[in-house]
Amino acid sequence: MKASPLPKTTIFQSVSLIAILLLTFGYKTSVQGQDSEKIFRKGVNLYEDNQFKEALIYIDSSLNMDSSMYQRFSLRANIKVDLKMYKAAIEDITRCINHCQIPNRRGHLSNYYLRRSELLQMDNYPEMAFSDTGGLIT
Repeated sequence: MKASPLPKTTIFQSVSLIAILLLTFGYKTSVQGQDSEKIFRKGVNLYEDNQFKEALIYIDSSLNMDSSMYQRFSLRANIKVDLKMYKAAIEDITRCINHCQIPNRRGHLSNYYLRRSELLQMDNYPEMAFSDTGGLIT
């Protein structure tokens, strides 16, 4: 038994509904991205004014909204260092290292290894700090 084709109006309605859903989702995502960027900028301004606890709240909020910009974790690590939260800063820099595997970003990667090595030294892990500098060479 052969299935009957869908009427053209049903196909048109289905395609229209899918298009509306895609446009709505795309708009919502871009608005969230803008909100995330505004919140991040506010955190940067607070950081530059040495208001580290407040800056951390804003940076955390922006990362909860959009964590695709791994470089933002580097700023959060800097804030955590200023708050003497070394282990948490190391975690953020490690996140940068794990996400920065693009060949044209090797300079960034070396900087992240160097930063993590410094943080490990500050947190009294000199052996790990020394071995971590191997990431600078690769």
